[in-house]
Amino acid sequence: VGRTLCTTCEEFEDIDVETLNADVDWRAFYTMTDIDHQGQCPSCVAHSVISAVEAIKRLETGILEKLSVQELLDHVEMGDTEGAYKYIMERGVSLQKDYPLSQGTNAVKTFIAGYKYIHTVAGIAEKMLKSAVYRQPVVVVIIVGDEFENYKAGDGIFQTESDLHSGGGLHSVLVIGFGKLHGKKYWIIRNSYGTEWGYEGYGLILRDFGPFYGMCNIAEEPSYPLWEVEEDNDGLTSVDSDTVSEAAAVSGRVFSSSVVVPGFSKDADIFCYI
Repeated sequence: VGRTLCTTCEEFEDIDVETLNADVDWRAFYTMTDIDHQGQCPSCVAHSVISAVEAIKRLETGILEKLSVQELLDHVEMGDTEGAYKYIMERGVSLQKDYPLSQGTNAVKTFIAGYKYIHTVAGIAEKMLKSAVYRQPVVVVIIVGDEFENYKAGDGIFQTESDLHSGGGLHSVLVIGFGKLHGKKYWIIRNSYGTEWGYEGYGLILRDFGPFYGMCNIAEEPSYPLWEVEEDNDGLTSVDSDTVSEAAAVSGRVFSSSVVVPGFSKDADIFCYI
């Protein structure tokens, strides 16, 4: 079975990128740097983790800077998501413009306090992922094949059955939001295939699919970096859920449609960046 779109290609080709609304789209808070192209290098984990750290740094400090994917590639085994987080925790990551020149003691480094994996449960995994994405962009590992790699603007919401059952490969992307279009729910993802892929480097994947972990297993292994560490009762590091408030929303800790984004009028539709 090949790719199935949630509505006709013609409808999606006519979509104005400024009118596609999302319930959550972290691009509205200017958390995304320019899209990268990993080329033939299997570096998707480094790209997605770096993008997640860039986003949380922006949300917590107001600073958006391009961090060095190459530094992770030079020091962390490819495909090792946990290793990437640990490296940034322990050694920090340089700005892209500085690395590999910034290896001295005066190097400017970005650190995270920790990271967390969401132990999702089949059947409610996508709801758990949605709750996390409401807080910040989330790294996921999906199963993909040629159809996904060839996804382009006009294809709409990506939906397939073939990738999961025909030897598809694992690929890491960043989930940056979710929404609904023509009655179909979708995730918004940031990819590392360059701006020719999807909608200028971003894509839509069908949301709330099936009884297990969602389309392409998107909700099976989510994770995200922590800027500050709190202790759960079970001793695991996590974000303190008791701090969720309007003040937190304004600072970027929780997505809120009531937040006034610089450059937009209060009544403007700010979730329209696909």
